Amino acid sequence: MPDVETPAIVLVHGAFADAAGWAPITELPLGQGFRVFAPPVYNPLSAAAFTEPAAVAAWKTKPAWGIVSSADRTINPDVERFGYMRAGLRRVVEIDAPHLVMRSHPAEVAAVITAAAAELS
Repeated sequence: MPDVETPAIVLVHGAFADAAGWAPITELPLGQGFRVFAPPVYNPLSAAAFTEPAAVAAWKTKPAWGIVSSADRTINPDVERFGYMRAGLRRVVEIDAPHLVMRSHPAEVAAVITAAAAELS
């Protein structure tokens, strides 16, 4: 049975992302004893994502951190910054990287994740 006292790290990316994109990053937090979950996402967003209200927004009740990929050409970094500010995240880190920051800068992303998890320990 997993240790429920050990913080869990859930890695999420949108739409068509495959959990394999997180592979280079998960080793560091796993090696430090954290539980890591990176669920695969194979389905595109459905119209329901834009029309049905969410029962609860996790970022309102759970601690959250974010990374802005400042060289992102898929999502405007200003939009990322605005969303994170609006959500009131604990910390937002900027990395000069493209959209798939976890593939291009895995060490930096792993450092952000483990620092966030350490805040909860």
